[in-house]
Amino acid sequence: MNLASISPRTICDITQFYGITTGGIKTYIDEKRRFIQNETPWRHILIAPGKQDRAIHDGRLSYYKVAAPPLPCCPAYRFITNHSKVLAIIERERPDLIEVGSWYMLPWVALRFRKQHGTPIVAFYHTDFPRAYLEKPLKDRRLGTLASAARRLGESYVRLLSRRFNAVVAASNSVARRLQSMGVHNVEIVPLGVDVEIFNPSKRSQDVRERLGIASGEALLIYVGRLDREKRVSVLISAFNLIKDCWPGRFLIVGDGPSKIEAINATKVNPRLIYQPYSTNRDELAALLASADIYVTAGPDETFGLSIAEAQASGLAVVGVAAGALIDRVPEGAGLLGAVDSPEELAINLLRCLSLKSYRSMGAFARKVAADNLSWKKTFTTIISLYEKCIAEEQRRAEDPLYRCTDEIAIP
Repeated sequence: MNLASISPRTICDITQFYGITTGGIKTYIDEKRRFIQNETPWRHILIAPGKQDRAIHDGRLSYYKVAAPPLPCCPAYRFITNHSKVLAIIERERPDLIEVGSWYMLPWVALRFRKQHGTPIVAFYHTDFPRAYLEKPLKDRRLGTLASAARRLGESYVRLLSRRFNAVVAASNSVARRLQSMGVHNVEIVPLGVDVEIFNPSKRSQDVRERLGIASGEALLIYVGRLDREKRVSVLISAFNLIKDCWPGRFLIVGDGPSKIEAINATKVNPRLIYQPYSTNRDELAALLASADIYVTAGPDETFGLSIAEAQASGLAVVGVAAGALIDRVPEGAGLLGAVDSPEELAINLLRCLSLKSYRSMGAFARKVAADNLSWKKTFTTIISLYEKCIAEEQRRAEDPLYRCTDEIAIP
């Protein structure tokens, strides 16, 4: 596809989560905006929560912050409640396509606009929220029957809402299968990318290791990302505590979120644990990852695992859980996967990697997998092709009553 020759379009992303400093959603949107500005004649509009209303315009890129209150349980997250402001922005900008990045209230604003203007809508399934946010909290309270009912209710909502979208994007085969199991049939698989020049083993720094107190012969384990229940930070800490007396090394946790206090408190109990706030400087993050030896994660609900891909591009083996996108992200030879919510199994797999020094060869293989298969150019070339397909589909629907009738029969 010759991107420079395609018709000018205006694309609008709406999300509740862009303002969070950590996480793959922000990276995905930032990379998309960079790609649109550098590689296409298109405009991009971003609508996301902020402390106060603000519009930032930079050439063909616009960023609208909509004043939104912080969530009481997690001040780092803001939730847009004034939907009329969002609708007013969309009405003013009149995008050719809308992509929704959260599945709660904002999709209904986009659908209201679509009803008036026939604008196609694509939804990105960034989080398996029926499991992560509905089932898991109730399971933790030993409310198994209620937890299953809540998950099924969430799955019904996903199925209902997906029928109103032109396409639902999944970033991995495992997430696509999960969506299909819920009865979602308009799924498009678009793996995310990674900048293999920035995230590179060559960024390994002895200065970084010395600053972290890593002595010669010691290994450094690292986790980077949101610190919350979904990511199972407590499982990571428990696993490391199980092996702290068995091997020389340290565990660095980098991030922010509601479990931040838990991570900080854990460093007071176990001096081999290190906590560091998330850095928005990608070069600093790349140096941290490349200077570590093993990336550790316990979150079972990853839909792609962007931080995992960045770690792999940095030459790290991955020790995690056999669930979600990790099944696709970590092929045999690139790391070890174990049972969900089992600190014991996570600890055993860490010891296996460390005792055999197999993490070095695993990291080299992981780097090759990332460099050969994951690129942002491939991601956004695929996304743009999908956008064009959805725009053409809506144009046919508007122009051909028979097409519209057939479509309504096919998707009641």
